[in-house]
Amino acid sequence: MAAASHVRALPRQRARPVAAGGQVHRSRAPRPRPRDQELECWGLGDFLVTIGGFQTKFLAPFLRIKIAKELDVQGHGIPVTVANTTYMGMNALHAAGALGRLPVYRYLVEEVKMDIHKPDTLIDFTPVEHALKHGRLPAVKYLLDHGANLHLQRGDSTLLHSAATRGQSEMPNKDGGLFGIIDVALHKPSVSCVKLLIQGGANVSGDNPLAKAAEKGLTEAIKCLLEAGADPNVVDRFGRLPIELAVEYGTREDVAILFPFTSPISTVANWSVDGIISHVQMEIKQLEDDNFVEKRISDLKQQAAEAFKKQDYLNASVFYTQALKMDNFDAKLLSNRSLCWLRMGDGERSYEDATECKKLQPKWAKAYYRQGAAQILMEDYDDAYHSLLRALELDPESQEIAELLLETIEVV
Repeated sequence: MAAASHVRALPRQRARPVAAGGQVHRSRAPRPRPRDQELECWGLGDFLVTIGGFQTKFLAPFLRIKIAKELDVQGHGIPVTVANTTYMGMNALHAAGALGRLPVYRYLVEEVKMDIHKPDTLIDFTPVEHALKHGRLPAVKYLLDHGANLHLQRGDSTLLHSAATRGQSEMPNKDGGLFGIIDVALHKPSVSCVKLLIQGGANVSGDNPLAKAAEKGLTEAIKCLLEAGADPNVVDRFGRLPIELAVEYGTREDVAILFPFTSPISTVANWSVDGIISHVQMEIKQLEDDNFVEKRISDLKQQAAEAFKKQDYLNASVFYTQALKMDNFDAKLLSNRSLCWLRMGDGERSYEDATECKKLQPKWAKAYYRQGAAQILMEDYDDAYHSLLRALELDPESQEIAELLLETIEVV
C-alpha cells in the first residue's frame, strides 16, 4: 500500500460512441479556418473591434468577426483593413506587443507586409519597443531577425544613443525624463530582453542602465551590463553609484559583483564589500534623523550657493547633488542644479532636472522657465515656446520669462 501511494491515478478517458453495428465513430478532422477566423483566433479581430468602440470580452467570436468585416467599408479585405487601421495612434503591429503572439507577427510582417520600423504617433514607439515594454522576448527576437533596426535614425540621433522614449510610467509619455531602449526592458523588467538587446548592439553607456538594474536588484542584468562594458562609476541623478543602490535595494551578491569594477569612494574609510555596505547602511540610518538631515542640507545649500557665486558651476552641481541624495523631493534643489547644468552647457541634464522639478511642482513657473531655457540650449524652440508660455501664464509679472519668451518667438 505504501508503494501505491506514489502512483498517480491516470485521468479517465471518455468512451468513444459506438454505433449499432459495433463500429467506433472516428472524430472528424477540424476543417481549415478561413483567414478571418484565424484573425479572430490571434486577437486581431479584437483590435479591430476595439477601434469600433466595443467591449470585446462580452462579444461572441462570430460577432467579433462580423464587426471586423463591417469595418472593411472599402471592400479591400480584412488584411488590408488591419494594415491601414489605427487606434489612438497605434496600428495592429504596435498593438501586437500586448499579445506577443508570433502568428500575429508572422501574418502582419510576412503577409500583410507592415512596416516594422514605423513608430506610433502616441508615444513614438516602434513595434520592437512595444514588444519590449510588454516583455515579449520571442516577439522581440522575431522582429530583430526580420530587420528591426535598433540603430534607426531619429532626427539627429539613433534609437539606442538618444532619447528614444520619454517618461517614467508604465506607459511612457513625451513629457517625462529621457531614457534608452534598454531601460524599456529593465522597466518590465525583462533580463532576457536586456541580453538580446545587448547582443543586437544596444548602447550600455547612455542613460545609466546599470544604476537602474542595481536599483531593481536584477543580478543577471548587472552581470550582463558589466560584461558589455557598462560603467559602474556613473552616478544617477541623485548622486548614487550603482554599488550604493545595490546595498540599499539589492543583495550582497550584487554588491560583490560591482565592487571590483567600482573606483574607491573617498568617504568610505574601509574600501571593501563589508565596508561599503556598512557605510551606506550608516547613511540610511542618518536619514532617519530629521535634525541631522535638515542641518546637512542647509550646509550643502550654502556651499553650493558660494560655489555658484564664484561661477564654479561644477562644484555647485556636486553640492546640490549631495543635498538631493538626502532629499530628492526638493524642487528648488532640482531647479538650482538645472541652472548649473545650463551654465555648463549641458542642455539634456538641465532639461531632465527641470522636468523632475515640474513633476514635483506642476504650478511653479520657474520649473517651466528652467525647462524652456534648457530646450532653447538644445535648439528645441517649438517646445521651448510652449514651456515659456506656460511659465508666463503662471507668473504674468515675471520680466525674465517674458523676455526669454519674446526671444524664442523671434527664432520660431
